[in-house]
Amino acid sequence: MANRGLVTITEDEQGMNGTLLEEMLAPSSLWSVYLQGIMIVRNGYVVLEEYPDSDFNESSLSNTWSVTKSIISILVGIALEEGYLSSLDETMVSFFPDRIIANRDSQKESITLRHLLTMKSGLQWNPYTDPGLMRESSDWVQYALDKPMSSTPGEIWTYNSGGAHILSAILLETIGMTPSTFADIHLFQPLGIDEYEWEVDPQGLDYGANGLQLTVRDMAKIGFLFLNNGTWDAEQIVSRGWVENSTKVYTTECGGGGFEGEYGYLWWIKSSYNAYCAYGSYGQWIWVFPDYNLIFVTKSTFQTILIDNLITEYILPSLDYIQMTTTTTTTTTTPVNGSGEVDIILIALAISGVVVIIAIVVFIKRW
Repeated sequence: MANRGLVTITEDEQGMNGTLLEEMLAPSSLWSVYLQGIMIVRNGYVVLEEYPDSDFNESSLSNTWSVTKSIISILVGIALEEGYLSSLDETMVSFFPDRIIANRDSQKESITLRHLLTMKSGLQWNPYTDPGLMRESSDWVQYALDKPMSSTPGEIWTYNSGGAHILSAILLETIGMTPSTFADIHLFQPLGIDEYEWEVDPQGLDYGANGLQLTVRDMAKIGFLFLNNGTWDAEQIVSRGWVENSTKVYTTECGGGGFEGEYGYLWWIKSSYNAYCAYGSYGQWIWVFPDYNLIFVTKSTFQTILIDNLITEYILPSLDYIQMTTTTTTTTTTPVNGSGEVDIILIALAISGVVVIIAIVVFIKRW
């Protein structure tokens, strides 16, 4: 995948069933109604890029919703590598010495960056009501910091958008610039992401939980970066170790909005597919399948629970496709111990675009 552009190739050339993928997007298909845009990249090539929504195209910016959280995670990783953060074991309250934090106790004082990244801070949070109440407040960071404790940090997973916004504030405190400015320098520009928008809170801080608007193509670049262990055009953008740790399972059997999976550092993991993803409400997805050297991205309006149908009915079945054509057959004869001969038949097969030589050895008794 080039820095500024994407190379397109047919599905069949990368071992995917183009016919099945066409069926997925047929006018009669459910997905042609729900999908605004979809891109599939395999082996570094775009094998599918379609925009079923006529109001949507390759330049369309739209909210990625909680995919934003995964971008915040990447920025934390870069800040750690650049020395702005010393350890994930630094405590949350240590970054806000000038703030008066309500409900402060020994448990709250023990919350670390790692707890915020894994959604195990122990801060009380209702994922259905607190985001709206936080938005109504005059200071979103203060609202999140002031929440009382509901459990010991590190014990219970609770989906907490406030915790992601606290991470955004910590980035501002440590690097001296907004997360979007930091991202522009260290992540977006290296990936050729030129156009984006990011919602800000009343203090002008980029919202750490959602509100980042990207195109389908630029979401794919984030997935491709992780598929390649943090490298882009041979440049290490984020460390391999951070990619591995971000997509490692720290919590099992968690979910929300109809999606069930496991959780890493603000990334979701689906062990049943041996894959991981960045996930935003209403069908905003960046999926990474390392075993297949494949990523796929969707922008949509569909119910989250339907993503499993898309994967199991179309994406994974399309990978079972093998195009096979015989291209060359050659026969050579070699004497064996003077009593017979071996005919070695070399058959060159094009299997999913890769030439494989098969040697068929036949012993023939010559009279």
